[in-house]
Amino acid sequence: MMNEDEYKISIGKLVKKTRRSNQISQEEYAAQVGLHRTYIGMIERGDQNLSLMNLVKIAEDLDLSLSQFFKAAEKLGSKPDNEPVMKAGRKPKAK
Repeated sequence: MMNEDEYKISIGKLVKKTRRSNQISQEEYAAQVGLHRTYIGMIERGDQNLSLMNLVKIAEDLDLSLSQFFKAAEKLGSKPDNEPVMKAGRKPKAK
């Protein structure tokens, strides 16, 4: 079982790697989920303790249930940073 900091870091890794794999900026992603860009940055660094509703917004945007989201975060938490992450169901936005 992970501790609080490990959960925050693994959730941040999942958000960052998924956002990058979909080739969108923090600013674009923040607008997509209805959060501020600096808040997304804090999540990605593992500095932010997310509220339940913000977790729901992010999980829904990734087309994941909360249980799927947490399973993916736990799995990613045990991987080195250079390991590939699952690709979300979302497609990159056309520019």
